Amino acid sequence: MNKKTVLSFTALLILAGLLFFLPNSFFDQIFTSHEQEQGLDIIHDVFGKVEKKGIKSASRATVSTQSRIQSGDTFYTHADSKILFDFSTPFWLMPFSKVEFVKEDGQWLANLVYGDIKKLPDSSKKEAPHAQIQYASSPITTDTFSSYEFDPIDIDVGGAALKEFSPEDGVPQNMIEKQIFQTLGLHKNFFQGCLIKYYKKNQGQVSSGETVFELTIDVTGTIEKSHIVRSDIDDEDYKKCLSKVLERVRFRNLPLKEPLIALFPLQVEI
Repeated sequence: MNKKTVLSFTALLILAGLLFFLPNSFFDQIFTSHEQEQGLDIIHDVFGKVEKKGIKSASRATVSTQSRIQSGDTFYTHADSKILFDFSTPFWLMPFSKVEFVKEDGQWLANLVYGDIKKLPDSSKKEAPHAQIQYASSPITTDTFSSYEFDPIDIDVGGAALKEFSPEDGVPQNMIEKQIFQTLGLHKNFFQGCLIKYYKKNQGQVSSGETVFELTIDVTGTIEKSHIVRSDIDDEDYKKCLSKVLERVRFRNLPLKEPLIALFPLQVEI
């Protein structure tokens, strides 16, 4: 055996030794980096307009079955859309929903932010990746799950919106009245949330209408009592939701010497 052959053989032995003693995490990092770069190809069906936003993206992109999932991606569905993810336990992200995918320590997590999940029977594909589907850090163990949280900023209700809050036309706007409506205006997102639930419940079949509350405000700025004077929207869940929002309203530094009765109209415009 010549000297050159011995050196080459020794180099091979050293390389084999290094490969033997390298930790598994070294190879995991290689394959994980490749997977993160390529993303998961598991979007089976898309109905309607579904959007996603990457962790480093400045804006959303429309999703198709050719799109891939990477750690940090957030998916949004709207009134007429849903998407099927083909994990080992496939699941639909239903309309008006938002889910975030994160990969931690080799485990995929599907974090439902708000909305509805519908699981399907486990996949027969051996290669289908597993994901733990959870809400508020707790695993979702039922086949269907609905959260009652939402973010009005994310959700498109097809042009339905609440009219800007202001005293009725023709009524003098004194200082107290202005302060009341300014405070109520700070709760607009919560009132809008009631509209979102109403819109979702009726699958978009809603019409314009007004709900008028009579509020009794005590000297501490608390709404002591509220009741509906009239409503064009005959939906008890919607009206109860509005009432619950009003229960949380507090008027600070309102210069009252005795309880005040005020009318508060909420107008839905299509």
